[in-house]
Amino acid sequence: MNNLLIACETLRDEIVSTIEKFNFIENIIWMNASLHNNPDLLRSELQNVIDSNSQYDHILLSYGTCGNAIIGIRATHSKLVIPVFADCIGMLLCKHKSINDIRKDTYFLTKGWINGEKSIIVEYNHCLDKYGEKRAKRIFTAMLKHYKNLMLIDTKSYILDEYQKISQDIAQKIDLNLVVESGSLHIIEKLLKGEWDKDFCIIECGEEALLEHFKDAFNEQQYPHYNSTY
Repeated sequence: MNNLLIACETLRDEIVSTIEKFNFIENIIWMNASLHNNPDLLRSELQNVIDSNSQYDHILLSYGTCGNAIIGIRATHSKLVIPVFADCIGMLLCKHKSINDIRKDTYFLTKGWINGEKSIIVEYNHCLDKYGEKRAKRIFTAMLKHYKNLMLIDTKSYILDEYQKISQDIAQKIDLNLVVESGSLHIIEKLLKGEWDKDFCIIECGEEALLEHFKDAFNEQQYPHYNSTY
């Protein structure tokens, strides 16, 4: 099959490691992670890419619903294959039975999120420069008052020690407990292998992604959280 992968930069390490592991040859278009800050803009940009690529059998999206950005996307020339997850947190923790409970009080990180333009570290440092340490800490304590843990998801796609140190540093500054949890690339692997089971929806040409296609994703994501846009 002749497929195109449209991928979020946040998952670059995980996708590249999967491609290298299985020797996939994939046509990839990388999308800026900052688009998540505006779901309508993300939807529009994704649609533009989809509309501009008519030569593929399938277009694979390495996205969850991402703040409903995927809802309304139309399969113009190719079938769309989309993971049925609320976000990439759900994808990376797909084998974790307690994810709903974890979402209640946990802020999530990977290398991709840490290096993002609007990461918690970037935002904290900006606040620190603008207001000073005491006020910055007070602002972040209020902003993250519903959180107890900062979870670094170890996807085995980056050097853990380096990012664990970075995560521990920011956790101490904002008074959160650092937790390191093993992640899984199972969903990414199935997406690239063409193993499109109940964890995926396939949007036929001429149709669009509807909310009902992702009802299981919304059942999974019961709790909003500060970094759900990444």
